[in-house]
Amino acid sequence: MLDIFKNYPARSSIVDGFYLYESRQRALQEKRARQKAQPQIRQVEILRMEHFSDLNIKADSKSDTPQSSSMHPPE
Repeated sequence: MLDIFKNYPARSSIVDGFYLYESRQRALQEKRARQKAQPQIRQVEILRMEHFSDLNIKADSKSDTPQSSSMHPPE
């Protein structure tokens, strides 16, 4: 068996495999980082939308309540 390995012409080396796996690992890590960042960005957008809708609801509820106007004196 050692004779087969010794006489077999190598087209690539084991180092080539390391480069391949390192580049795949790097690409996988970048993909995971993008996926982690994406939900956080969406969460921030959702929180902003909820905040503005809360402000609109509060503003609407204030405008619906009868307010005494300072222009008309109480009777």
